[in-house]
Amino acid sequence: MIARVLWALVLVGLAAIVVALYRGEWVRDEIDTGLSAEALRDPLLASRRFLEANGRSARAVEVLGMGLTLPPRDGALLFLGSRLGLSDQATNALEAWERDGGHLVTLPSTPTEEVLFGRRDELMHALGVSGMRELDESETEMLKYGAEEPVFDRRGCQVAPVLVARLPHPRERLAVGTPEHARQPLAPEARGQVLAEDARGVFLYTAAHGAGRVSVIADADLWTNDDAGCVDHAHLLLRLGGDAPAVWI
Repeated sequence: MIARVLWALVLVGLAAIVVALYRGEWVRDEIDTGLSAEALRDPLLASRRFLEANGRSARAVEVLGMGLTLPPRDGALLFLGSRLGLSDQATNALEAWERDGGHLVTLPSTPTEEVLFGRRDELMHALGVSGMRELDESETEMLKYGAEEPVFDRRGCQVAPVLVARLPHPRERLAVGTPEHARQPLAPEARGQVLAEDARGVFLYTAAHGAGRVSVIADADLWTNDDAGCVDHAHLLLRLGGDAPAVWI
């Protein structure tokens, strides 16, 4: 008797489940579990993976002591540290590599860094890019977004307003979520090409230098793991590398 009751309850439960599955609705939801341990160790992992997926040899390069490992002469190097902290030997090697055909993508040095290291950023001055002025808090808030209220998507990516980077080869326009950092001013004798700018100044600038090229960006945080997938950030890095078979970071 008890067994029959148990079986009856089981059958009723199964029938209820079948009805629920038939009449219910399947919903897929994404749950953010945070960055993986590998991504926590490498803040530019997502950018490197994207470059590799698009046929580039991408590797992270650490500047250890006084030495500096450089890509092949036809490669590109994304140098996000302070170049003023390099030894004279490493600085000369970097500039020789770039003048001989390499493509250096780098940040401008600030006046504070020039004072800290006791040297001028000769590369930026040669390109006609003066030191990037640091804005105070009131200026940052005033210039952060301009008159337009920012719009973010569900991933936290700013999708409006955006900067437009105009790349000449190939002719392409790429959207960049508006970063809040200061822009670098250009000296009157600058001979390069402005690729992206707004009311705060120049965000992305490129210039031939010897047989190579130097691209200067005001804020490289757009290529970190949190922001690389936003708007066209990853594609901007890919296009900046051009035909370079190797893009090292």
